[in-house]
Amino acid sequence: VSVLYWMRDVLRVGIFVLFVYTVLVVVQLRPSAAPLPAVVSRPAGPNAFADPSAAVWSIRPTSAPVLAPVPGLPDDWKVRNPSGHFTDHAYVLVLSNEAFVDGAMVMGASLQNVSLGLSAGTKQLCIIVTAGRLSEDSLGRLERAGFDVLVEVPSLAVHAPKAFFKDTFDKSYMFRLTCYRKIVFMDADMLAVRNPDELFMKPSGLDENSVGAIGFRDGKQGDYFQTGMMVVHPSEAVFKKIMSEFFNNVPPKGRRYNSGMSGRDGVLLRSIFGSHFKSIDNRFSRNLNPRFSIPNHVVCVHLRGKHKPWFDWRKPVVNSELGKKEFGFTYLAWWATYEAIHRRSPEYEASSRGDVVKGYGGRHAAPDVSPKTHVWMMRHTDDEYVQLLMDEERRRTAVRPDGLTLTAGGMGQDCNAVCVAQGRRCAEEQFKRSPVQSCDELREAFHCDRCELAVYWRPHPGNDYPGLDSSKRQGVCRWNLMRDDRSLSTCGGFNQTTRRLCPCL
Repeated sequence: VSVLYWMRDVLRVGIFVLFVYTVLVVVQLRPSAAPLPAVVSRPAGPNAFADPSAAVWSIRPTSAPVLAPVPGLPDDWKVRNPSGHFTDHAYVLVLSNEAFVDGAMVMGASLQNVSLGLSAGTKQLCIIVTAGRLSEDSLGRLERAGFDVLVEVPSLAVHAPKAFFKDTFDKSYMFRLTCYRKIVFMDADMLAVRNPDELFMKPSGLDENSVGAIGFRDGKQGDYFQTGMMVVHPSEAVFKKIMSEFFNNVPPKGRRYNSGMSGRDGVLLRSIFGSHFKSIDNRFSRNLNPRFSIPNHVVCVHLRGKHKPWFDWRKPVVNSELGKKEFGFTYLAWWATYEAIHRRSPEYEASSRGDVVKGYGGRHAAPDVSPKTHVWMMRHTDDEYVQLLMDEERRRTAVRPDGLTLTAGGMGQDCNAVCVAQGRRCAEEQFKRSPVQSCDELREAFHCDRCELAVYWRPHPGNDYPGLDSSKRQGVCRWNLMRDDRSLSTCGGFNQTTRRLCPCL
């Protein structure tokens, strides 16, 4: 009997080992992102950096991937698919310019982080890019961010040059991705925070002549659905119908899609599908109040304002009502994802070994700018910039000057008055430092009920923060995240319902 028990236990262990081995094999067989670029080194010049032993690294791509036609897709579409196969289901993004590469990288990486289907290899992450618009460097960065398939397509914008949002017409190409049975399209300015795989099972009754989307019935303008997130059955016949509608309404045949706000994807697709859309819960694409943390039920966040998280936050937000949506807790979540991608990059790895990455930062390259301390954003655009990594910025701003006190002011007082009453001055430069912009410091000073980020939620931009906003029911502490000149905390800022936390020297 003991021998039988022993044999049973051995069999159980063997089955478990076989299961683990199978899982590991499946994971290893999952197509990896594009190979990392080759890193070429040469001895550092005598004036390169203080450390003469450092190597200078220049990042260049390995041999360019073969772009080849795929059976069933048009010959002028060039497809990068290292695995050589297509799954039934795919998440799809569309990208038409360099300015949104950073956004697409984060959305792709966030999907890879949360989708069980992508992890298991039963779904793919695909991106449609407009041919000739992206550099080889940017295409490689997208692959390293986790995109399994890149599809280069000709621009439809050239047929509607006067349309406000002419590049969005390229979304139409998703309906021709017949290499997939079903796709979930998501805009590049989104962030996946929970697993959205159930979208491939929704909505019921969906076929190639309808789309799944967030919308409403019988509004003032009739039936309406958003095109920032859709569930689609690709179909050559439906794609031809969309193209017929498009080309019959752009020069020389028409003008509807070649002018003003009518020149965008939403108007085109709603003209095709009309009321033939299946409703999807808006938790799959929510535009959130920026002051609050992301609710537990939200699956994906949509950052629909004009000022995207990857834009330089030191530049002024021209429209405060639109700009306010892009700051807050979702903004911080976006940057946490981007910096995680950055820390996996070959540039960061080289810099962490003490090597110099040649040319990093583009026009802003400098001896004190390196991948170990800075991110290089909006590459290959006129708006490129460099910015300190969040933990590096905290490290550099954490030093508290001798003699600095953080003093709680009275209701409606500005910090000049608070500090002068102590025989001190308000040190405005300290508002940029982490000890001042801290929820912990605010709680200690005011014993507030909760902390929020101060964003453009009042008529003024919030330069009277950090501080305590008091109401009859609760006290809310708010600190100031923003960096453009209009919104920086100032010594003279005040509000009748706010008690300020003031840096006095």
